[in-house]
Amino acid sequence: MSAVSDGSSQKRERRRLPGARMRKLSVSVPADVLAFAEEAVAAGRSPSLSGYVTDALAAKAEDDETDDFLALLAEMDREYGPPSAEALDRARRALGG
Repeated sequence: MSAVSDGSSQKRERRRLPGARMRKLSVSVPADVLAFAEEAVAAGRSPSLSGYVTDALAAKAEDDETDDFLALLAEMDREYGPPSAEALDRARRALGG
């Protein structure tokens, strides 16, 4: 995996801990998508096609988790109303902002 400092790559890196149990799979993808992935490997942006696919799956999982969290926040807003300005200020201070 390439060293990118955007924070999201660090999350994906945690999903690929050394010694993590790996499983083989077989998938069908459009030829142009596969060509793009192979070009990324050839250019050194990923160590292998498996690594590229793993990164893509991890990124999608993170997106789905974020979507689930945002849906939960929206549900809380509907049920309890949006947080007060005071609550938002406390949260910002607690998070160092």
